[in-house]
Amino acid sequence: MNSTDYKRIYGLLNSRDDIKKIAAEEHLREELLLVILSQKIIRNTKRAYYEVKNKAPALIGKWMQGTRITDIARNENFSPILTASIMLQHTGLSKKQFRNYMNAPEAVVDRRLRSDLQDALKEEIIYSPDGARIQYERGKDVERIVKKWLDMRKVTYITEYDAKKGEYTKTPDFKLEAPIKIQNKWLNWVECKASFGDEVEYRRDYLKQLNHYVSLFGAGMVVYWYGYIEDMPNHLRDDNIVMADRKLFEHD
Repeated sequence: MNSTDYKRIYGLLNSRDDIKKIAAEEHLREELLLVILSQKIIRNTKRAYYEVKNKAPALIGKWMQGTRITDIARNENFSPILTASIMLQHTGLSKKQFRNYMNAPEAVVDRRLRSDLQDALKEEIIYSPDGARIQYERGKDVERIVKKWLDMRKVTYITEYDAKKGEYTKTPDFKLEAPIKIQNKWLNWVECKASFGDEVEYRRDYLKQLNHYVSLFGAGMVVYWYGYIEDMPNHLRDDNIVMADRKLFEHD
């Protein structure tokens, strides 16, 4: 996807309700749009967290006057689960107690609070037990597919788990025992990301992981399963890193 199309779609995506319409109009996978929306929500949440947290007394006041937690969250353009967490922790509820509420909302004694938390869980995309589980499983699914692809080609490797038993503290998902050639480059490692590689995501991954892998192991490949910005600015790119998506593994 080019940067112009991506920025337009990113701007249009504001809630789960937008996904079906945009998928039909743009001929895109709903799963891709859900991933992009999730990344947008996470970024917005990080920016707004402390601002919303500082409003906790006022938000509790609105709830006491009858406003539902989901409506309060929508008004703040914020996660319904994190809104509930901020509000309830301000009243003295511990983080552990709130996690228990999330895992078993039907056990909440207060009928109104129970109903509000159940509605918040239904609306939540990321910050819920189901949301965390889906993100985790999505990542593991990508790793399994890439592993199968490497195995079919008789490529030998050391997994991240095994590599961490050795001398390295930062390790890719697959450290190849012998380099393989992809896109005319000899590659020594593969890192899997169940995400979309836009400029923000790539810059974060590069600073946090990818540049360290290049320093330790040489050239490698990062797999953004749901795609990436194909016209990524040159100043962000590293010639030692090949970018790929699901097409390499589904059609190669």
